Parts: sequence; C-alpha cells; structure tokens
Amino acid sequence: AREFSLIMVVGIGSSKGTYIALKAHKYILEKNPNAVMILLSKTIDPKYVRMIKELKLKDNVLFLESLPRDHVLALLSRSSVFLCPSFSEGFSWAVAEAMALGVPVIAYANKSLREAVNKGIVIGVRTMDPKDYARECISLTTNEKLKGELAQKAENYIRPFVLFSEKKRFELICHNIDQVLSTRR
Repeated sequence: AREFSLIMVVGIGSSKGTYIALKAHKYILEKNPNAVMILLSKTIDPKYVRMIKELKLKDNVLFLESLPRDHVLALLSRSSVFLCPSFSEGFSWAVAEAMALGVPVIAYANKSLREAVNKGIVIGVRTMDPKDYARECISLTTNEKLKGELAQKAENYIRPFVLFSEKKRFELICHNIDQVLSTRR
C-alpha cells in the first residue's frame, strides 16, 4: 500500500481559491510526490480540469462531485490537511467540521478567522501566493508533532460549539438572528 498525504479542498470556484490550491499542489508534489489533493464540490468547472492537465497533476488530484454528506465527512476525517484558500468565506462549516474531526486547517486569513489564527488554532496565510500555502502544507505533513498539536488545539477550540443540546443550539440561533436584526433597525 502506498503511503500518501491527503489534502482536502471543499468547494470549487474562483472566489474559493481553487486555482491557488491547484498551483500550491504543484509545489507540494516537488517535496512530497505521494500527496493527493481531493477537491469536493457540487459541480466541477471544466477550466479546473484543464488546469490539472496543464499543471501535469492528473495523477495526484481527484475531483469528486455531489457526494453525500457522510462521505464528505469520512474523507475529511482521513485527511492530513484541510486547505481553504477561499477569500469569499472564512470560518465556514467546512472549517469547523475539519477542526472537530482533528484535521489541521490552512486557510486564507480573513477577518472571520482572525481569532482562530491569532490563537494558533488555524494556520492563516495572508497572501494569495500558492507557494505560501504549499509551504504550510509541507510543514504540516512532514512534522507530525506540529500537526498533532494543531489538531488538538482545534478540537478543543471547536468542542464547545459542536457539543451542546438542541435547546442551546436553538437559543444561539435566535440570539444571532436578534443580533443581525438589531443592527439593521
């Protein structure tokens, strides 16, 4: 059996940073030829399929469309890294799910991730340079101690947000709706 590093990217599109992830993977493969990137989305834009051919990544990139949620979570739970170069979203469901599953997150450092990045829970990249994302991925996939520490911090950070009763969840939703409505009055 071949040992490989699995790098997950959820969502495909220009604002999701798909081109950044794919270009980063080209650099990652220079250091780790067994790295595999899986990109999950509802639909696959043909321009990214062409990009994979142009970058000569077809043996190390897999596009998966419209997977059931449990399949997505199963793949995510087996990932070495969750890469989120999206500049259109920050602290998304996908980031929270990765954290809850103990998968280290490397993401574009936007405002909604500021606290997690500042606390060292998410690795924030402040540029759109694929080399910066690749460097962080390589660092995590080659340093098991760092990867484990980051995953543990992330699990501890997210635990209070995912482990509470339905009553508490409903109260939080109502509170957030009230907050949004009060700012618009």
